[in-house]
Amino acid sequence: METYDVGLGCVEITPPVGTPLAGNFRDDYASRGVYAPLCSRTVVIRRSDTALAIISNDLLTVPDKLVRLVRQGISSRCGLKPDCIMVSAIHTHSGPAVEAIADEADGEKIQDMVIPGIIESCVQALDACKPMRLWAAAGKAEGVCFNRRLKLTDGQTLMNWTRPPSDTIDRPLGPVDTEIGILAAGQTSENPSLVLANLALHPAILAGDNWMMGTDWAGYYYDSIHKVFGPNTQAMFLQGAEGNVNHIDARDTQQGRGFKEAQRVGSVVGLSVVDALRDARLVSGPIKSSSLTVSVPPREITPEQLAWAGSVVDATDNSPAGTVDGISDVVFAQDQIEMAGRADPFELEIQVFRIGQVAIVAFPGEFFVEYALEIKAQSPAEQTLVVGLANGSVGYVPTSNAFAEGGYEPTSWRFGKLDPKAGNICAATAIEQLKMLFTDKTDHQRPMV
Repeated sequence: METYDVGLGCVEITPPVGTPLAGNFRDDYASRGVYAPLCSRTVVIRRSDTALAIISNDLLTVPDKLVRLVRQGISSRCGLKPDCIMVSAIHTHSGPAVEAIADEADGEKIQDMVIPGIIESCVQALDACKPMRLWAAAGKAEGVCFNRRLKLTDGQTLMNWTRPPSDTIDRPLGPVDTEIGILAAGQTSENPSLVLANLALHPAILAGDNWMMGTDWAGYYYDSIHKVFGPNTQAMFLQGAEGNVNHIDARDTQQGRGFKEAQRVGSVVGLSVVDALRDARLVSGPIKSSSLTVSVPPREITPEQLAWAGSVVDATDNSPAGTVDGISDVVFAQDQIEMAGRADPFELEIQVFRIGQVAIVAFPGEFFVEYALEIKAQSPAEQTLVVGLANGSVGYVPTSNAFAEGGYEPTSWRFGKLDPKAGNICAATAIEQLKMLFTDKTDHQRPMV
């Protein structure tokens, strides 16, 4: 049976209590405790002279500077090429503000706190490499994924967290992807050393009304894996294209928030992964990688938008109040004034790994789930994992239809700064790389330096 050299690393990166929180607009950003430790988890998969590192961090985002410094630190210490390193965030809304909404200086300080641990987790994994088998499987996350964009019977577009009356809801304005992509490693699939899961689902349950740092529902997924396989099995989570997907069933008036709901969602995901591993398939074949950078134009701020933004700012006497979900109009308005007139394009990295018959596509933002479904449908791989919030932070990447529908995600602001063509450009680039890596005539192995 074919084996790969596989190494695992896990380092805690929880900053001190009092560190500003991310993920929501608040009156007070200071964290008041820790309900679950934040970690950086790495798996290194190596075959011959090719090695790939997959790093998952319990953070909201991984800004460009953080990614660059992490890759530089890893390359200098152990020789991995930067474009063979995937740096991702699980997108926990109770993580520290590495990319602050209120004070950008806070974000820089917090990045400096977590970067050493992220580097160390990868170095640890590379040092721990030993022969293991790999397995792939696919589970189903039933009853926990909901498209958060709603069309009402009167034609309005609302977000599901606004909880409109059930009889006013026409339908969701988009699909979900309930597939859980799974990669396991070890000597036997019954006792794995690694269980990695990929799912498109916002960890935004312990969000704007919570002031403690932690991992949201993903932490309960980790717990489920440890309870079944033991504490020595490393559980990892790779966030998917979750830009328009969360846990809220808008028609369920009994659904709550808080720890009970986070535990329910994480346990459903964990037990679905455990069940799917019974039918896991051995992975064999080459390791390859590709990374392409695409230029995407900035979002245009129209004269009408600029006039609206000016009127909102002029009418605001004090700082806007915090919100449990969503963002105050004045924040959007301030950002639109700042964005107006930008001409320089944004540079986005689209990264693709091949691990035998399995493909991993990494996007640097909160892509709508439609893009993941399209890529999976066109992928030549037997199984394709689509990862968001990886190798940079460009905010929301909605579909072109969403801009016409309106709603939260297409709104122009610092996390809505890309031209509406961005998603199609990135998806086409990913599909191009997938076809290249899974063509036998092409060998894009990236050797270690």
